[in-house]
Parts: sequence; C-alpha cells; structure tokens
Amino acid sequence: VITGAATFADVNDPTATVTGLADSTILQWTVTSSAGCSVADRVKLVVSEVTGLPVATTLDLKVFPNPSAGQSVSITWHSEMDSQATATILTLNGTVVQQQTLWSQREQLDLSQLGTGMYLIRVHTSEGAQTLRFIKR
Repeated sequence: VITGAATFADVNDPTATVTGLADSTILQWTVTSSAGCSVADRVKLVVSEVTGLPVATTLDLKVFPNPSAGQSVSITWHSEMDSQATATILTLNGTVVQQQTLWSQREQLDLSQLGTGMYLIRVHTSEGAQTLRFIKR
C-alpha cells in the first residue's frame, strides 16, 4: 500500500504524479476538504501496457556485404510472428530515401539510386524494429 500526502493549489486541476509503482500496487488516498470532511478510497493498479518506452526487440537484422560496392545488399531478419516487414533506408540525418515491403526474411535491396555514403536501414515488424548502419561505396 502506497500512502503519502499532497496539497493541490488548483482544485480544478487536482493531479499528482506517482512514480515507481509496480504492477498490482494498491494505491490508497484520502481527500479532505477545507471544512474537514473527508472521503477515502483505494485502487489496485494493474499495468497492462507501458507506453512511451521503446520495446527492446531484436530482429537479428543482418546487412551484407557491408560495405557494399555493388548495386544491392542482402538483408536477413528473424521474427517469430511476422513473415512481412518494412525496410526503410535513411540518411544519417533521418531523411527517408527508400522504403520497401519485405515479403520474406531474406531479401535483396536495390541501392542503384543511392549515392556513395553511410546510410541507416530500419526494419520494422509488428514485434519491433531494428536499425543498422551500412556503407555504399
């Protein structure tokens, strides 16, 4: 059970932030008016999804050859759930220069439209995403 005290300056916006709570924590509060009347309640917090945090998923993404002197690279990735993914090639400043749907877990990506330099390739599935750097010579 978490207990504590908070005073709200604006009764129209009685919000407070409580951090460090674990799943199944019981949060208990008592609200007391300026006239001394109070009401208490408690709730059990059940965390079903955490938002705003990246999912630590690896797709075991591989790009080869790297560096590439040719017009294409091979990519492989692994996913337990997906046989389809999206590959995005970006410049180092984040500009998307190419996007392609991947229909299998081993594909060739055409690099013929890219100039020489370093790029990022990001493969995204419903399980997560992984980004690697590669060089086109």
